[in-house]
Amino acid sequence: MFLHVAHLAKRLSGQVNLYTNGNETLAASLPAHIKSSKIVLDPRLIESLSLVDGGPQVRVNFTDGTSKVEGFIVSHPTVEQRAKSLTEQLGLETTPLGHVVVDEPFKETSVKGCFAAGDMATPISAVIQAMHMGTFAAIGTVSQLQAELEAKDAL
Repeated sequence: MFLHVAHLAKRLSGQVNLYTNGNETLAASLPAHIKSSKIVLDPRLIESLSLVDGGPQVRVNFTDGTSKVEGFIVSHPTVEQRAKSLTEQLGLETTPLGHVVVDEPFKETSVKGCFAAGDMATPISAVIQAMHMGTFAAIGTVSQLQAELEAKDAL
């Protein structure tokens, strides 16, 4: 994932500094996969980040006392499902990665009447993706409720 994000960032900058924040195992594994001279690996341990004059530039402060100013920072943190217990309580089918399995396009789960969207139902953790999925889940929910009311002649 590091290199995927680095390639995306490279489209916005002449050079991408890939900070591994002291992770020696990660730093040792990446050089074999970096083909671009515009992606530079920096394994130093980061002490802090701070805005330069209120931004938008960011100063990366290292534990060795040095620092580097960057035009922008791209981060891809590990995403963890905080609703895992809810998923288990509801008995929802999940993928091997732990995401809830949904039917397309309306995002209904393996439990009738239960819909899932966003990070819970996709490995793509992005706001626009979550918004898109949420829209379809809302349409599915309303359609299902209307169908149930129509079946009871309650509309």
